[in-house]
Amino acid sequence: YLKSLQADSEASKQLLKELVTEESLRNEMELILQTDQKISTPDIPNSTLNILPESDTESITEYFKQSLGATLAYNDSAQQYSTNLFAPESSSEAVRTLQQRNIDLVRNLRGIPVPQEALQYHKAQILAFEHYGNVLDGAMIATTNSDSISWPDMYRNYVIINDEIETANTQLTTLDQKYAFSGELMQFFAESSAT
Repeated sequence: YLKSLQADSEASKQLLKELVTEESLRNEMELILQTDQKISTPDIPNSTLNILPESDTESITEYFKQSLGATLAYNDSAQQYSTNLFAPESSSEAVRTLQQRNIDLVRNLRGIPVPQEALQYHKAQILAFEHYGNVLDGAMIATTNSDSISWPDMYRNYVIINDEIETANTQLTTLDQKYAFSGELMQFFAESSAT
């Protein structure tokens, strides 16, 4: 009897689409991720940062040279390690290397003197990378046992990262409109990459 059955792959695909709708999939993912959780962004106490009292074009430009320079250097060095973090073939050594580079970046950012007017941008940048560090912790767990990952925590970290990046971008635009430093920064980075 089983040999006489003919499988219709198109009918099977259609049945699967009817049984597993996009909405049911979305609902299941929202349940797994606990997307209705209350997410609050932690604050970084000012006392833990090196805040400059003045904000002028020179201090703002110097701050961005240092902070964006550190971030770009991190991005360049980390790029090779950050693909497929949660894939089964991810290497714990690669994730460990990325974790250490992320820790070093956050430590570096926390030490950069920041003008008062750039403080909100600075905090947003630090928080985004700190929470990316939490994502990397989850990726490290995934290298040994993906069933142990807390997906609600991963979701929470990604929400905070996205919110902080949005805050940083808004602050960057506002500061550039006031101080018009982007042209000088572009020249600085062009000269830096040429050497």
